[in-house]
Amino acid sequence: DVCSSDLGVPVPQVGPSDLAQSAFDYFKKNAARTRRIAKVDLDDGHDILLEKLHLVDGAYLKRAAILLFHSDPEKYVSGAFVKIGYFESDDELLFQDEIRGHLFDQVEKTMDLLLTKYLRATISYHGLQRLESFPYPEAALREGLLNAIAHKDYGSGNPVQISVYADKVIFWNEGQLPDNWTVEHLASKHPSVPFNPDIARVLFRAGLIEAWGRGTIKIIRECKVAKLPKPVFKYDLSGFILEFRSLKALLKEPKGGPALLDASIIGRLIEAITKGQSPSSLTDEILEGYKTTIEKLEEKSFLMIKAMFKHGPMKRSEILSAASLSNQSTNVRRYFDPLVTILAVDPTHKDRPSSRHQRFSLTPIGAMLAEFLIKKTEERTF
Repeated sequence: DVCSSDLGVPVPQVGPSDLAQSAFDYFKKNAARTRRIAKVDLDDGHDILLEKLHLVDGAYLKRAAILLFHSDPEKYVSGAFVKIGYFESDDELLFQDEIRGHLFDQVEKTMDLLLTKYLRATISYHGLQRLESFPYPEAALREGLLNAIAHKDYGSGNPVQISVYADKVIFWNEGQLPDNWTVEHLASKHPSVPFNPDIARVLFRAGLIEAWGRGTIKIIRECKVAKLPKPVFKYDLSGFILEFRSLKALLKEPKGGPALLDASIIGRLIEAITKGQSPSSLTDEILEGYKTTIEKLEEKSFLMIKAMFKHGPMKRSEILSAASLSNQSTNVRRYFDPLVTILAVDPTHKDRPSSRHQRFSLTPIGAMLAEFLIKKTEERTF
């Protein structure tokens, strides 16, 4: 049983003939489709292909080859599987599954379970065509899973863990960020520095991941297109966490006081955004549900909402300045905090509230409110 995280170390007791044909078939099919490896190389025998993928050390296979192509890699590498569970609450697990096999199998079987068992799709019809819409974009979930598998510390003995809740999905893997990196690096273009380069290289050749550090940017972009809250990346001594949040999570009653939005209006807004409606396409009937909320806000708060709508994420001092206000606690409490309370504004670094990189941006609800305010201002009826 292997405990080291070094996947380049050779394993004497396993040869190419011990590996799974299904894993080679999967790799060759995907590599041929993406053309990231020469077709002539795909026609070679397994032993030659493994050499060309740099998964051989002398006469022996590397541990990375076992993980990628062996039908039971856990026999040689402890914790080489994926665990997924559905939670009613943090301490109440309703059901769970463990997905084993070579890494290609783990990716496909885990995605299949997520989409068919753990996440409930919304059904709609376009003419006679039946359409399924999941609460989170499939491409973002797949990228999150691939990142967890590719960058996991396989010396830890712990599986990749996925916790599914009614309003969020959390991916956890025991791994490390590159030296001097923080999670802020993941939200912008960054170099690719894989924790397991042998695994990352093969996943790239199979067309499953990119080699330019664009995976996390893709996750953020897919959630934005789906009009979902920005995914949360966290890293500490326990490992790496990626959290997808649904609109229901965003609209939950905030701590410290009740939400000011009527529950029925929240439900209708969730339904509208889930169907892909843009803020400007929503009916006045739905948006008028904000009337009570809007009346509780001051004109200065409206100016701050419009500034974030125009400029995107901003420092709190910049937001207040847009309303000709100083960054004093009295102004924060009177004009800024109510925007957080009604769930119109969200911090970009929830896990680090005092970070010097902290910014605030409009939530999907805030964006709707901004367009509503602008529309009413232009009509001079607000």
